[in-house]
Amino acid sequence: ANCGSIRRQKELELEVITGRVHGWDGGETLGTLGDVIRMGSVALLPDHRDRYLVLFPTTLVMLAVSPRMSAFIFE
Repeated sequence: ANCGSIRRQKELELEVITGRVHGWDGGETLGTLGDVIRMGSVALLPDHRDRYLVLFPTTLVMLAVSPRMSAFIFE
């Protein structure tokens, strides 16, 4: 199960740096910010909205997932 979770994490990171992120205008993709140092999911209060925090070498980005879970949305 551990290998599966690591693989899923790496797939998410790859999707973030190579895919289109709705609302992002800082370049073609988030990959222009460099390598992902750390990525994790968080639940924001008060309504426990799930978000992803993505740490790049000089930038921290918060992303939501689209309602159909087909894309990331920059927040």
